[in-house]
Amino acid sequence: MTKTLTLKPLTNEALAELFLSMAMKEDDRQNAEKAFTEFYNRYKSFLYTVIKKACKSWEMYGDELIETVFGNTFVTIFEKADTFMIIDGIPIERQEKRMKSWISQIAKNEMLQLLRQYKKDKEKIEFKDDLSFIEITDIEADKIESDDILLAGKALRTLNERDRNILVTYLMYEDGKKKLPSSEIQNLADMWGVLPDNMRQIKKRSLEKLEIFIKTQKNK
Repeated sequence: MTKTLTLKPLTNEALAELFLSMAMKEDDRQNAEKAFTEFYNRYKSFLYTVIKKACKSWEMYGDELIETVFGNTFVTIFEKADTFMIIDGIPIERQEKRMKSWISQIAKNEMLQLLRQYKKDKEKIEFKDDLSFIEITDIEADKIESDDILLAGKALRTLNERDRNILVTYLMYEDGKKKLPSSEIQNLADMWGVLPDNMRQIKKRSLEKLEIFIKTQKNK
């Protein structure tokens, strides 16, 4: 890894440049690793705190779970840097809040994946790239065709970033038979600049769009 850079005050342009450089890793590996080093040094403490808190209920696995999730999360961030976009017109405080929510979601997915491996639990929804929500409840069930999995991901990609993020967050909580906490609803509302009362309507409309898209595609 390249030499650690001196951190400077973050701006929209600087944050966008970090992600752009990491996204261009195939063309300029050295510059991508330099950007990743700066990103890592800036957000390692934040992410470690998030992961440690998330893993608190799984202390029986010791620090190994925390360290593995931490490492895997940063690897995934580097690999998928091109999937996070800076939205023009949003101030740096909200841009950074969106980004922190994004990397926290990656950490949560990495943690759940490891826990499934540890516990050999096949009864939960598996999220991939925040674009797939195929539930597998029985390892002896009929095999799900890859076309259906691709169609689910394609359907979600028809939604804009805001609606997709809100819908997937609701689906994650509902998979655990829980309601989305009011604090999470407020966080999402603040992140996307909508009223908390409108969240359920956004979820409902998004699900309807997915159902129409999938039905249309299957009838072709």
